[in-house]
Amino acid sequence: MENSINNKGMALQILLFVFITSLGFSCSKEKQEVIRNDWQVESIKVHSDSVLQFPYSGSQYIWQLTFNNGKYRFVIGSNSSSGDVKFKGKENIEFKGGITFVAWDSDFSENVFTIFSKVSKYKTDEETLILINDSGGIINFKKR
Repeated sequence: MENSINNKGMALQILLFVFITSLGFSCSKEKQEVIRNDWQVESIKVHSDSVLQFPYSGSQYIWQLTFNNGKYRFVIGSNSSSGDVKFKGKENIEFKGGITFVAWDSDFSENVFTIFSKVSKYKTDEETLILINDSGGIINFKKR
């Protein structure tokens, strides 16, 4: 009888361990999806009521976000931003860094940086990354 109780207790502990471990992996799945890819800006919304804006076709500039060992680098036209990135749970993200500013090559680049400078949330799947700021600004990325 006592052996049966010990086996049930051990089984419960194993199940609890597996459950807690799987929660940790599922929370980090989104982070892993983000950091293992390079991302190209596809479109932006300056605020929740604005229309989508797209990069200018034929532009010589790129708008690309990359991650490496807790750091990020975001090329925004002729400018770039880089620094530390922290993932806080399944949806929250924090970028801490500075910008190397040359000049705004377009309104689009300036808008991308304005949105990016206030980003606090993210969503992702296998092909897209969406960065969201508190004003409803959105940067939509596609995997490069």
